[in-house]
Amino acid sequence: TLRALHIGGSVLLLPFHFFNGIENGDKFTVTNRQIEFDFHHDNIYRLKDYDWCLYDCGVRLQPRKNLIKYFIKECNLGLVKTTSALQLLLDKDGERVYSNCTAKGVRTFEYEDAKLGRVYRQQCWETNVSTRDGDCGSPLLALHPQLPPPGKILGIHVAGFYTKSQGYSVLITQEQLQEAWDLMRPQVQGMLIPPELSIDEPLSKCKILPEGDYSIYGVMPAKLSPAQPQKTTLVETPFYPLAAVKGPAPKIPARLTPFVNEEGERVSPLRKALTKYGKVTKSFPRKQIQKVKEYLKHYFKEQIQPVMGRKVVTEQEAIMGVPGIKSMERINMNSSPGWPYQVLNKSQPGKHYLFGDDCGIVSPELRQRLDHRETEAMNLRRVASVWRDCLKDELRPVEKVKAGKTRLFTIAPVDFTILVRKYFLDFTASFYERHNKFFSAVGINPESLDWTVLYNYLAEYGKNCVAGDFGTFDGTLMAELMEVAVDLINDWYDDTPENRNVRMTLFNEMIHTMQLVENTLYATHQGNPSGNPLTVVINTIVNLLYMILTFLEIYPGATVQDFFDNVRTVCYGDDNILVVKPGWELFNQNSITEHLAAYNIEYTTELKDHKEVSDYRNLDTITFLKRGFRRDPEFGRLFVLPTMAKDTIESFFYYMHSTEDKEEQLLQNMRAGLNFAAFHGREYYNSYLNRWKFLMHSVNFSTIHISFNEQIDIFRFNCSAGSTTEASMDSFMKISNSKACKTVLGMTQAIPYYLCAAIGIMSSDVNIDRSDDRWAVAIPSGEGKSTLCRMFPGVFVDHDDLLLPTFNIKELVLKGKYPWSHDQARKYDYPPNDRRILLVHHPENTKRQMIGSFVTHFPKFVRINTIQRLKLKNPYKIDRDTRNSILINLARTLEPQLFTGSELNHLEPSLSCLNQPVSESDRAIFSELVQDVLNKRLELVENGQLLADSSARDSQPLDQ
Repeated sequence: TLRALHIGGSVLLLPFHFFNGIENGDKFTVTNRQIEFDFHHDNIYRLKDYDWCLYDCGVRLQPRKNLIKYFIKECNLGLVKTTSALQLLLDKDGERVYSNCTAKGVRTFEYEDAKLGRVYRQQCWETNVSTRDGDCGSPLLALHPQLPPPGKILGIHVAGFYTKSQGYSVLITQEQLQEAWDLMRPQVQGMLIPPELSIDEPLSKCKILPEGDYSIYGVMPAKLSPAQPQKTTLVETPFYPLAAVKGPAPKIPARLTPFVNEEGERVSPLRKALTKYGKVTKSFPRKQIQKVKEYLKHYFKEQIQPVMGRKVVTEQEAIMGVPGIKSMERINMNSSPGWPYQVLNKSQPGKHYLFGDDCGIVSPELRQRLDHRETEAMNLRRVASVWRDCLKDELRPVEKVKAGKTRLFTIAPVDFTILVRKYFLDFTASFYERHNKFFSAVGINPESLDWTVLYNYLAEYGKNCVAGDFGTFDGTLMAELMEVAVDLINDWYDDTPENRNVRMTLFNEMIHTMQLVENTLYATHQGNPSGNPLTVVINTIVNLLYMILTFLEIYPGATVQDFFDNVRTVCYGDDNILVVKPGWELFNQNSITEHLAAYNIEYTTELKDHKEVSDYRNLDTITFLKRGFRRDPEFGRLFVLPTMAKDTIESFFYYMHSTEDKEEQLLQNMRAGLNFAAFHGREYYNSYLNRWKFLMHSVNFSTIHISFNEQIDIFRFNCSAGSTTEASMDSFMKISNSKACKTVLGMTQAIPYYLCAAIGIMSSDVNIDRSDDRWAVAIPSGEGKSTLCRMFPGVFVDHDDLLLPTFNIKELVLKGKYPWSHDQARKYDYPPNDRRILLVHHPENTKRQMIGSFVTHFPKFVRINTIQRLKLKNPYKIDRDTRNSILINLARTLEPQLFTGSELNHLEPSLSCLNQPVSESDRAIFSELVQDVLNKRLELVENGQLLADSSARDSQPLDQ
């Protein structure tokens, strides 16, 4: 045991002999917070053979202001050969003791480490102080009047005698410290206390003291301490008593004030909510973290394509958002601006008063704080910044309300929010855009085709499913992994050192956050505050990190690539789903829970219960984002529907937000509830709709009527209205798919189309050297090519995704024709190892083997659909659902590896999964097509273009 001086950033100054005999991975504890660190030799920064060193504890230790300037300069050593001094010690109770003494400079002093016998020869200060074991590291301060401030610290205590008052402090100068400091990684500095704090008030005046790993700073004056909400804004519906006849409300308003529970105990929801940030976690091994980080740097660069070129957005864009770019919406002006703004102007709610009509900043207070924050952050310096804690007013399950488990959210200062958006908005928007294409589901719309795409994406890896949730996830988020997140983001931007510094400084504030609860100012040292604009993105990244690190711990010989090759992972905040391929069964629900528990991370099933569960469950039986997976023949067997828990849907009957216009509020709730209820099927939907009507009529309110068939039509329409890769193309598609446009095109093109089709005037034979042994299908524009790719991204891939970003889209929009020739289109294809089926507009656009060309029974009259149909030679004419089923079955035969261990096998190898009875003509087409494709396959094998053993796998029958 000894003393260490927190000299700046996350760095300690202490005697080097403390680390004698310690090995990498050994643990030591910083006792003022009782946090444990793994020792690593390369965290020590030592000059020559001095018996002092700097040790970088990493991001887990809160940052401090740099103290180097308080040490003596070398040019002033001649002024203090002997001086009055103070030795700063601690007594046995940990209280500070200031021992007056005389310090005399000694050119060389030799002493021995009694434990290891190592001898040190140091330039020291000899003092007449009585010291004991554990005093090493205590600072020595000169009291010499001629020594110019602030450089008064002479060194730290390193040796002494048991039998007499004589000690020695090793000399340390500013220049030496700076030389060692410059060897380290950049350090975020300072965690400034706001000047408004009443530092003279005793902590007994605090209304609440958080318990756990917190730093308590003091009492905030009452006029600067916003009160906690005392009353819920949720009220019973006018027909609550009638609704309760069928049973009690499944969810009720959360408790916002202390109460006495059924056992007679007084419960404080606020105190209970605060405890989650005080639980100390243990860090994963640094070597493993580094290994994962290096892989993900490459992975993020490859997977996350920038929507704005990896740029820092303007202040105007940070406030107003960027029109036309999804997930770049403007700041919410109706929510609280945070501290201190909410106490400086209590008369105006929200943020509106801080901004002008053009959303430029008009508040001098905000202008000064934002500019100061940005300037300091560029130099890795934190500013005084306070986040405000508040209990969340919402409906919660009854048992949680009885236990006083009310959720806590934290409001960030608006200047912090603006700066985060400025330096991270491009990344977050790009991250949102990639949902369902890699590990993140952030940005998903569950009540759309996205849910089917998500299911199929997961199902590609098989049936062994893990689904989980974390206990107090945002409160126990590991500081080291949050640091990995900002390193990944900085690497993705790959921009200036100043910009990197801003992001590092902002992230440090997310980890070590100064917060105000009631009148108590305190700080958390881990977790991810809910008011952080990056909350869901950071949580999602760390969620993935937990899973990869656990996988590598269970399989020590595996690589990060092994994880991605064998575990399909989708995360959204603290929710996740994992599908594990056969052969990796040691990585399962129970083993993940067990290994994370060793780091004080609680991981349960998505149901948040602690019941015994099997290692794996079937994908169809689990929930994600509080929704299950269900098929309904009436919607179409290819769609997977999101089923929200019925008790959530039925909570609409019992509570509503307080409002003057109750009828309008209830009509909105009714519409929302009906949208969710439809996915449970016709019987439940009609029952739910009738119950709404009965309850609304009971209080003489009007109702809405949306039939189940209409809900199906709405869902199908929304599923077909997908977007493409470019905003301009998206606008063009929306316009060209509009009802008005279809009507005009139908009137002008119908007669010419049917005449040309009758005489085959535009079709021609295709003579292409098909040198690629992979497969392709031709489908005209507007007939479901993109939808098929979105539904089965692991089986089909869209040629347009390669062509549209490459060529000038204006020609398509203005001239109504594609800006590439067949010859040019053939030059673009996916890497040779990507065996997915390519969907093209015409067989001449690819060198691949053709399964065939398909058209629907009638033209769509969108864009150039009619032209493309006319150019196809003898296409198969068949409806979409039948076509999709045929293509899935053929893909299973032609490229079976795409379906290995795949849940896609839920699509039966026949036409029986179709919504409508299959006509004899469609069965004939199916049989003809199967035979034709198998003949082509055999021909490829015979010509040596395809390995015979792979064709043997095709012997599995289709539908005979």
